[in-house]
Amino acid sequence: MRTRPATILGLALGAIVALGATGETLAQSLNERLAGAQNRRAAADPRRVTLERLMRNVTLEMNESRLQDVMTFIEQVGDLTLDVKWDDDAGAVSGLNKDQTVTLSVRGAPLLTMLERVLEHTQDDFDQSTWQLTPSGMLEVGPKSRLNRRTTLKIYDISDLLFVIPNFTNVPDLDLDSVLQQGGQRGGGGGGGGIFQDPGDEDDIEPEEVRVEQLMNIIMDSVEPEQWLDRGGDGASMRFHDGRLLIRAPDYIHRQIDGYPFWPSNRSSARPASGRYVTTHGTAKNSAVTGVRTVPVTGAAGN
Repeated sequence: MRTRPATILGLALGAIVALGATGETLAQSLNERLAGAQNRRAAADPRRVTLERLMRNVTLEMNESRLQDVMTFIEQVGDLTLDVKWDDDAGAVSGLNKDQTVTLSVRGAPLLTMLERVLEHTQDDFDQSTWQLTPSGMLEVGPKSRLNRRTTLKIYDISDLLFVIPNFTNVPDLDLDSVLQQGGQRGGGGGGGGIFQDPGDEDDIEPEEVRVEQLMNIIMDSVEPEQWLDRGGDGASMRFHDGRLLIRAPDYIHRQIDGYPFWPSNRSSARPASGRYVTTHGTAKNSAVTGVRTVPVTGAAGN
């Protein structure tokens, strides 16, 4: 049976109306799909898997327990792969002592919290210990001097942190008397000054290189101050180029600067989230920007 043209036209118009009515829904669906794809890629990251396993809660009483046995417990309960930097490794400068004893009580805390508390009880002031993740998801544990041997280069865009909010205090003043006098002359071409008076002096704005140096000092003062090459350490270096910081450092330093984008959603409030946060305030009374932060973009559409 042949379909009449009017019927075909009606179907086409109905499809167009339905598409317009659901355009927003389709865009939302597209964003949800893109977000789902990003989540699946993040879930496939072996480092995320390791962190999720470190979120398992444990209860344990340690009474003069050997450090090696404690690390074995963490590895087995968390189904993890640990690379512990022991002091008897070949060519090691320093490391953890396998026979050091630990007395500690952990109740309903994540494995990661337990690991950090154990490291606090076993390290010395000379060479403190911490943990970090390798690209393959392996958990490295040991003195920072040993973990400093594995570094990666990351580029941080800081152009938003260098932006200075304009303070328009030097705008010219409108001279109303001059306006009235010129209006009363009826085009007579009389003398008199302009209707705008001279603006005031401009506010002094620090050069970009000064602001960059201040920001770099804040980072080095706040994140592992003793590990930076500029501070006499051997763990991390930092340079500035074209609005970006180029930082070569081990993972335990990078995570304190920018967090982990794949940190599990059930992370402890004490754990770092992903992304940078900055609060800025302008000197003008009517300009204040607060809570500026970087967020992931799940989807974008062109015009």
